[in-house]
Amino acid sequence: MMTMLYECVHLVREVLQQRSRLQITRPTYAEAIDEKSSIRKPTRRPG
Repeated sequence: MMTMLYECVHLVREVLQQRSRLQITRPTYAEAIDEKSSIRKPTRRPG
């Protein structure tokens, strides 16, 4: 059981490292999502 736990922790660390790399290299992805949400929000407002 301990070996499985260590493997899971290792996988989680790898995923976190990949996510941090993506955030550093591609900050425009989050910006694009913010732009889409900001465009969708005004359409719901009643004039």
